Amino acid sequence: MTRARKSSTASVTPAIPMANRIAIDVGYRQVKAVSARSRISFPSSVAPARTFSASGIARLENYQVTIDGEPFFVGDLAEREASNSLIEQTERTKHHNQEHDVLILTAARLLNAEPGCHLAVGLPIAYFADQRVDLQRSLTQLEAEVSVDGMKPREIFFDNIIVYPQGAAALLTLKSLPQEGMVSLIDIGQRTTDYITARIQDGRVTPVLSQTGSIEIGVADYYRAIGEIYQAHTGAPANGNRIQDVIKRQGRIAYRRKIIDLSDDMLKAQTMIAKAIGDRIKKSLAEIHYDLDAIYMAGGGSHVFPRLVEDMQATVIEDPVWANSLGFLKLLE
Repeated sequence: MTRARKSSTASVTPAIPMANRIAIDVGYRQVKAVSARSRISFPSSVAPARTFSASGIARLENYQVTIDGEPFFVGDLAEREASNSLIEQTERTKHHNQEHDVLILTAARLLNAEPGCHLAVGLPIAYFADQRVDLQRSLTQLEAEVSVDGMKPREIFFDNIIVYPQGAAALLTLKSLPQEGMVSLIDIGQRTTDYITARIQDGRVTPVLSQTGSIEIGVADYYRAIGEIYQAHTGAPANGNRIQDVIKRQGRIAYRRKIIDLSDDMLKAQTMIAKAIGDRIKKSLAEIHYDLDAIYMAGGGSHVFPRLVEDMQATVIEDPVWANSLGFLKLLE
């Protein structure tokens, strides 16, 4: 997937149409990708492809991908194939593997990206300084012929790449900010919670690095707690699908033809995790926490932890799950 490409000798870069600018947010559970025309999401799982009945995959959120002639399953089917899911990898290593490249190339092809398109991606605040250059170099070298679900193969590579801090990108989607003062944004992801504090002066936003960072607590901790609660009540382990069933049914779940109610224990776990996130952020922000003009919240966790939203007196921004992807795209305008 990595090839040497000729460097450009042009002294002037022509304007790039928005159709050839894409943003991709590779998360632990979902890849979210946007262009000016569309947005897509799919599970962050990759597996080597094998022969499989078409009737068995019809109902899955799934793609059959070919990259330089090598076949992969991406999405739900990959999870069923005991794949290399990013959910199982650490925050420090998830960008340094073939599976990450497959997800990036799949998303780009699904967005109908042209060869040499411009790409914006993100990194958690805690690893931004250490990993930004490596990730940018890796994506610059990434080039492959890609086909998804029988689409015509297309050469995919990126001529301009922006790597930007997660959370800070979500701030770019806000339609109105105070003209002066200080604001923070809390971005609760699957494995990490990023918090970004920024000073606003004359409408310009400048990050305050001493009050910006990442906490390795996120939505996955709540899912893990639900799995433990389920097993404590039933004696049986709960896989990811079962945990989602428990959440959808608000804790009232059938087991051996009996309804068990996990809702009280789930609320306790939810409250405990929200408090841990809030306490860590408040400790980091120290006294400045009381002087902020506004606190905003983004990410899937803004829906999972309503108590944290209330405790931090935060405003959930519009389209919080897609905020980082949309913010990355704005960087390419």
